[in-house]
Amino acid sequence: MAPSPRSFSLLVGAVFLSVGLVSLIIGMPLMLGEREFDADVRVADGRVLTKTIRKADASEREDTEYRVTYRFTSGDGRTVEDGQTIGVDAWEALTEQGPVAIEYLVSDPDRSRVAGTDGWILAWTRWRSAARSCCGRYGGS
Repeated sequence: MAPSPRSFSLLVGAVFLSVGLVSLIIGMPLMLGEREFDADVRVADGRVLTKTIRKADASEREDTEYRVTYRFTSGDGRTVEDGQTIGVDAWEALTEQGPVAIEYLVSDPDRSRVAGTDGWILAWTRWRSAARSCCGRYGGS
């Protein structure tokens, strides 16, 4: 016996609701973090320590990951080392041991990022990871 149109509509609605809830759960903290950066950010001169590439791999990663580590001194004189996954254009513009502008939270200098980048690359990466762990790599197995 074929499912009724009503049960099919409920199934489709449940799928969309599930995807929407996952996006909301992941997106809200990231959006609030962006708002916090907008309100409490300071820019410091930093130094690029390393640049690394994790190439796409059919079994592990679908996309190439561009990562940079850096060091800067916060306004209170503390030296902070951190790292971030950034877009390819920003990654290519940097050189190891070269200068880099760093944005950090005045209230928490351990929370920092390369100036001009935002959390959306990280948000996309986390969203895809959560979706894959929930639904499989391509929505199937």
